[in-house]
Amino acid sequence: MMETRMLIVEDDYFLQDGLSQLLRDEKYCVDCAGTCHEAKVFMEKNDYHLIILDITLPDGNGLDLCAAWRNAGKNTGKSFNISGNAFLRCDSDWLGEAFLNVLKNSCEHTQDDGKILVFIESSEASVTVTIEDNGGGIPKEQLRGLFHRFLRSYRAASKGGAGIGLAITKTIVEKHHGTIYAENTAEG
Repeated sequence: MMETRMLIVEDDYFLQDGLSQLLRDEKYCVDCAGTCHEAKVFMEKNDYHLIILDITLPDGNGLDLCAAWRNAGKNTGKSFNISGNAFLRCDSDWLGEAFLNVLKNSCEHTQDDGKILVFIESSEASVTVTIEDNGGGIPKEQLRGLFHRFLRSYRAASKGGAGIGLAITKTIVEKHHGTIYAENTAEG
């Protein structure tokens, strides 16, 4: 089995550490960089399946770094961008599992050259995390049951799995006094 190698480019140490630990716990090979320069050094030495980029870095722009990576012919997978940040009082293991379930779903249902965007917004009373991809969407009649146990979309049926990941995710989010829902956008 081929090892999935990821690079996290993030100057916020706590976010970088938390995300890398979560991915390592899932047995992914993860490298971390805090600047564009560090990222370029890693990118010259390694091929990555996924690069998670911060948009604003101390020595440059994450989007410029992404463009340089693509222009060098190094793009071997999906693009993944995170914007915003927030602090939550939560069970980080369980909530991390919930986010990982949604992100895995996005990865599984997005083309090899697709994109996954994560937007994090916070206010005094709440945190909103929006995960968006260009995977083509879900038939409207299947959206209502998306978070029910053992219910899988026709697209997911060929990819394996038991159909419980999003049901577990919903339970975790609700135990944290949150809500989760899915909707189709123009791209997916």
